Amino acid sequence: MICCLKNTGMSLQDLSRFMALAREGDQTLRERCELHKKHRDTVIARMEEMQKHLEKVTWKVNYYTEKLAEYEQDSLPGPRSW
Repeated sequence: MICCLKNTGMSLQDLSRFMALAREGDQTLRERCELHKKHRDTVIARMEEMQKHLEKVTWKVNYYTEKLAEYEQDSLPGPRSW
């Protein structure tokens, strides 16, 4: 469970808090649930930000792919008039 939460980017402070709550037992279920809801919101926000970055990078890839194709087309030897 700890590795899973760490891999999702949960802060060490929140991980420590979660573990302390878990040790206290079921009376902390509500607080643990709230901690996970807050973390889910943070993960969603990061994913939305990363999606925007991905869109920008994809645009650049498409731009340079198109420019490269134009360059290569212009560089092809063709009939020359002397």
